Amino acid sequence: MEDYLRSQNWNAKYVNINSKSTTSLDLNYRKVNDKLLLNEGEDEIISGRFNRRGSFLKRHILQSFSFSTGNSRELKREFIYLPVNTGEGTHTWRDNNNDGIQDLNEFFEAINPDERNFVKIFTPTDEYITSFQTFYNTSIDAKMPMKWRSQGGIKSLLSKLSGNFYYNVNYKTTSKSLNDRLNPFVIQLRDENILFAQNSKRYTLFFNRNGRGFAGDFTFQNSDNKQLLVQGFELRERRKWINNFKIDLSKEYTLRMTASFENFLNTSDFLDSRNFEINSYSYFPQIIW
Repeated sequence: MEDYLRSQNWNAKYVNINSKSTTSLDLNYRKVNDKLLLNEGEDEIISGRFNRRGSFLKRHILQSFSFSTGNSRELKREFIYLPVNTGEGTHTWRDNNNDGIQDLNEFFEAINPDERNFVKIFTPTDEYITSFQTFYNTSIDAKMPMKWRSQGGIKSLLSKLSGNFYYNVNYKTTSKSLNDRLNPFVIQLRDENILFAQNSKRYTLFFNRNGRGFAGDFTFQNSDNKQLLVQGFELRERRKWINNFKIDLSKEYTLRMTASFENFLNTSDFLDSRNFEINSYSYFPQIIW
């Protein structure tokens, strides 16, 4: 018998709980000497996580915050299209160059049910890239003081305002800059150092939320996705604006209206057919009895 793995581990943890907030911090450092799996013999893994939940101004502001970071490895992937029963797939094949060969750039998202003959399958490879991963998640709920409603004037109007803020970032980078590794607000998805990214943002402003009479809200949503494939990168960017309002015409009838605008941009390093931009509008009126 012979030793093949030796590791050293350090861990530090801090927790603070009080009536208004809960805070925790967890730091880890691991040094591994693996003669079989690691070609270089040694590997260092650094990771940490910070969580906080709390309230401010007599619980008129509720906040949740989570931040974690550490070493990571990103797996290169490739995708193929597999035939399925008609109507059960998501894509269709069109032989653009009439050579009878199903090239990757000849598959398109199907609209009609009779064209949905293929599904897109991601398959892993055995290629890894060492990177640094950061995860950031925060949400804030805010509302005006309820006691303002009975005071009349501008305060009564402002008391009907409330808002929600949600921000989620998860990315992997090979950048040597400490600011790029730890600051999620400076990342640029088109930066070649970013190997993987999933970003989601949502901002909503409410007026008279869950109240009778006139009520409305305005929402902006932003979701981005970047992934590393064998042939290169593929990037998706979505922007959506949503406006809702409702009016109670009486105790029995309510009028509702939803209007939205969405911008969808897809960028690919290796497939021209995957470079496109779509703008869409929708209007959805309702009368509720």
